[in-house]
Amino acid sequence: MMRQLILLGKITLLLLVPLFVYPQCRVSHINGTTNVNGINVTVTHTGDVDTVNTCNNILGPYWIGVHNTPPFSCKGGSYNFSFAPSVSEVFLNFGSINSEVGNSEIVRVYVNGSHYQIPSVGDTLSCQQLAILTVDGDIASPNWDIAAWKNTKITGTISTLSIQDSILAGCGNGAIFSLSLCNWAVGAIDIVKEGNKVRVYPNPTNGDINILVSEILRNGYLRVVNITGETVLEREGLNGKSFSFDFSEKADGVYFVEIKTETGIKRVKLVKQ
Repeated sequence: MMRQLILLGKITLLLLVPLFVYPQCRVSHINGTTNVNGINVTVTHTGDVDTVNTCNNILGPYWIGVHNTPPFSCKGGSYNFSFAPSVSEVFLNFGSINSEVGNSEIVRVYVNGSHYQIPSVGDTLSCQQLAILTVDGDIASPNWDIAAWKNTKITGTISTLSIQDSILAGCGNGAIFSLSLCNWAVGAIDIVKEGNKVRVYPNPTNGDINILVSEILRNGYLRVVNITGETVLEREGLNGKSFSFDFSEKADGVYFVEIKTETGIKRVKLVKQ
């Protein structure tokens, strides 16, 4: 009980940090079915689960392995996702995984009902120390403190996904994770609404990006975000139909270009390589 209250105190402090703006592919509902970018995502859970957002909103809302309101418990649990139609890729961030003498836990991922061996450690999060990858391809903490990593990408034909926290000894902190569902095909043109088009080229790119919209922007804005929702490029007050930006200094990976026009926000997936 005391350990869970201490963790909650850490989380409360982290919540004071301003939140990132996340791309629309972030999954946020905790039960039932919600349409996310044309995909019906159904969320269920088993065992002990709760919800929280932490680490500058990079982690959450899914908290597995604990129930942090009365009656308090920590017996392990899972959040489970099904996708209709199946998706080709998902992105996950993990955190708050604990291991200490007498208390430890481990996080496992299941894809289409089978154990998924995570191939490599993800990227460091500033709010927690880096977690470790076990010999079985699972996620654990190296010592008593909470541990995390971000940017685990899973590809393939994915119809179901389950994230499970198992208590190995005593009572763990429970694992907090986020799920982003970015199932848009990589391409030059994204038709979003009523025939309006945004063209981003070259795509993939290793340098400049050019953006062409089918309607004239009047005081519109452009934003490029990475898969964790961090804004890496932003321009406001845009006027016209074509724009060019230097993208050569950005890290390789998946991004989303957002253009605000009078008829709504257009989004195009961009790959930097």
